[in-house]
Amino acid sequence: MSWFDMLAHRTITALSQIALALSLSACGGGVPAVCDEVRSCCESLDPGLSAQCQQAFERAVELDAEAAKQQCESSLAAFRLAGQCGGSNDGGPAAKDGGTAPLDGGAQPDLPPSQGLSQPCDPSHGIDACGASLFCAAFDGRTVPTCNPEGIRRSGEACGEDRHCATHSCHAEQGRCRAASYDACGVELGCSERTQFCSAREGSCQAVGDGTSGSRCGLDAHCQSGYRCEREGCWPSRQDNSPCRRSDECEGGRICTGGSCGWGREEGDACQTDAHCEGGFRCENLVCTRPRGGTCQIARDECRSGEYCQLTSVSPEGAMCMPEGPATRGQTCGVGHACSGDTTCLAFEEVDGRCFAPCDPEVDDACGAGWNCLPMHTLSFAICLELRCTPFSCAANEVCDQTFDIANQELLGCAPAGTTPLGGACGCTRCAAPGFCVDFGPGPRCATPCDAEHACASGSCIWLGGAEFGVCE
Repeated sequence: MSWFDMLAHRTITALSQIALALSLSACGGGVPAVCDEVRSCCESLDPGLSAQCQQAFERAVELDAEAAKQQCESSLAAFRLAGQCGGSNDGGPAAKDGGTAPLDGGAQPDLPPSQGLSQPCDPSHGIDACGASLFCAAFDGRTVPTCNPEGIRRSGEACGEDRHCATHSCHAEQGRCRAASYDACGVELGCSERTQFCSAREGSCQAVGDGTSGSRCGLDAHCQSGYRCEREGCWPSRQDNSPCRRSDECEGGRICTGGSCGWGREEGDACQTDAHCEGGFRCENLVCTRPRGGTCQIARDECRSGEYCQLTSVSPEGAMCMPEGPATRGQTCGVGHACSGDTTCLAFEEVDGRCFAPCDPEVDDACGAGWNCLPMHTLSFAICLELRCTPFSCAANEVCDQTFDIANQELLGCAPAGTTPLGGACGCTRCAAPGFCVDFGPGPRCATPCDAEHACASGSCIWLGGAEFGVCE
């Protein structure tokens, strides 16, 4: 049945009811002019509705003229709202999500105020649109507002005001009636009574306890001072130095450490003041955070995201966290062209700076395949340098020299062989072929190279991190 058919049926029913009431009053009168318009409207309806409309109309207008006039005016306005009897209808404002769709003020026919139950109404009249204990609205996809009894909407149904709901509580943001006691509920919608909470365990609204230990609750506010709501029960608060087994048992972001609740000390731990943080961290947004632009040590990952550790002097204390830039490992760097966060800018003997990746020589394969973690004797850290040769890739009268070439800021590679014998110091001189200079302490020595195809005559092959070769022990 279309919405117009439903409206027509309601109007016919109303006509029949007024006719019955008038017949009991036994009062007669003339036919108002407006009722002639209703008569014409009845004739224009579908045959089935037209016959019922005519019959109800004739019974009404035979009696009290004033009452018939009022009823005919209301009926004619309703038919015109439906697009009949000279009215126009563009479908009306459709209700969304089962909500309400009010009339559009002056764009709609002027319905009289104080309409009765189930009659069409004009919300522009405000509280006077319907009679006592009624309200004007369109629910559940309807486009024509009608008069509804207050409290008709059940838990979870669409509403616009508290008086629409049987629970007398309409959630303003969601436009839904809050749940009643023991009704099914959602945590976001909540319950109508402040002394209740939506229990996730029960799936319904449950009464709040007295706030003492073990009583039911939904929020910390439902518990007495010194208690907190945990798993829908009030339990003693766990603040500083309270015993605990897990961090989620502690309050206010505190963590469980050493069997008691307290504040963290490391980066990322919860805090309230800078005093709760150690290691130079500061409490920002209630979290221990590295300060921007603080001091740092190369290769220690001590700067915040978006910064890199830049050496400002030859001492470790001279390194500072600075905003990172686009330059990556091996690219030129300097003023206005900073390095990325995992590298640092180094310049040797007034040569243009270049971004190098710091590394820890004690870590195996610290730089990845094809790279060597080379300690810098004038600095407190090592840097990754690309291997340009192996002892077996050079000519017969050459050796693979891993000395740092300051001019090109890279390892030398294959170079003329020297005269230092195996086991001799090679810090300032080259080894005799095919020796390879390696520093296993104390100081660099010439050693016999080895790899998968070149075995050691005695002893085992000690592989070098990041390289595809090693030296015989």
